[in-house]
Amino acid sequence: MKALGIAKKPGFSVVKIDCNIHEFVAGDTSPIYLEKIYEVLDQLSTELNLYGYVPENSGGKSSECD
Repeated sequence: MKALGIAKKPGFSVVKIDCNIHEFVAGDTSPIYLEKIYEVLDQLSTELNLYGYVPENSGGKSSECD
């Protein structure tokens, strides 16, 4: 695609937090976003563990997608 001068649009996610809409674009490394994202992920991980969630870290392909 690069040889033809074609560029793919980056993927993005949109989330609504406290009535505010936030858009995150793939490859965005803004320090403000990264710090908040990791903070929220850490909070979610802690809550999931409190409720007994045990992640499957086999590193292999999921059989559900076969």
